[in-house]
Amino acid sequence: MNFLEGTLTEDGFVDFGEFRLRLLSDQFEVLKERNLVGKTITFGIRPEDIHDAHLDSSGESVKALVEIVENLGSERILHLRIGSIHLEAVFGSEPKIREGDEIGISFNMRKAHVFNKENGKAVF
Repeated sequence: MNFLEGTLTEDGFVDFGEFRLRLLSDQFEVLKERNLVGKTITFGIRPEDIHDAHLDSSGESVKALVEIVENLGSERILHLRIGSIHLEAVFGSEPKIREGDEIGISFNMRKAHVFNKENGKAVF
């Protein structure tokens, strides 16, 4: 699981400094009810829930630098960097992505996890 610390903004985003992700409206409502707006949260996303933005246009995309590609046959583990933030993603074998490429990635926000930074408990 990728864990990132970010600040929950009043306009429904998680701000990681290097980039921002828009939460789904129901997710944001839950976090507002828990009084987490303006606070630091821990955002979790599994590598298989990060997608090639060219193949999945369902969400906002973020540019990431591919640092390492681990070929495992039918899938590849990509080690990505967005500024100082490091992520791992699992992609299929297509399209061809190489180390040093800059690619667009999207996040399956339905599969996102948020944890209260103060007590470590899962919010969703």
